Amino acid sequence: MPIVNMTIKKGAPENKIIECMKEITNAVAGNLEKTVPKMVRVTVDEIEESQWYIGDEHPSSPHPLLTIDIGGGRSDESIDNTLKAIVNAVADSLEVSKSEISIYRIKTPDEHFTIAGKVK
Repeated sequence: MPIVNMTIKKGAPENKIIECMKEITNAVAGNLEKTVPKMVRVTVDEIEESQWYIGDEHPSSPHPLLTIDIGGGRSDESIDNTLKAIVNAVADSLEVSKSEISIYRIKTPDEHFTIAGKVK
């Protein structure tokens, strides 16, 4: 079950955030093997400008920072394609430069994931 969390500076219109979440879901489900849309979890955290720093400055744009946690059984090629698709989805829906988007990828072994208390 891929889990994507995006942190952005407050101020993006709600409809753009919702569009972005849907596009991230489609990007993950459309590129990551063994994944369908209902498996993808996307959350967004909006941070007050006073609490959002890059280096020692407040950025003027949202500068999306994403973390994606991916379970085992996916190829590196599939993961790379997924990350590229997420960058495109975020850039298009939030109207930000791709150079402002950072993604931290975490690969979680299946034995570290449970559903209803049962190890996958």
